[in-house]
Amino acid sequence: MSDYYTTHFMDYHQKTVSVIPLFLRPFIDRLEKGSSILDVGCGSGRDLLFLKKAGFAVTGFEKSPGLAHMAEVHSGCNVIRGDFETDCFAS
Repeated sequence: MSDYYTTHFMDYHQKTVSVIPLFLRPFIDRLEKGSSILDVGCGSGRDLLFLKKAGFAVTGFEKSPGLAHMAEVHSGCNVIRGDFETDCFAS
């Protein structure tokens, strides 16, 4: 079975990149500026860029190679490519 985000990464990016992630405000208001944040499932980097501009040290983690590349380009942040279930919980 095909992974939607692997085959439709450009569509996903175009539909979500202009949304301002204000839902993150309560989270970041509780953190010290400069804190490190790992955005698991960072998509094309919209939230990475928002968090970076807010003064945080952010790193992305993304399974879709296309989205991971877009996230790096869009946000200027480091993005780890991997599958959270298989790369992080391998026995």
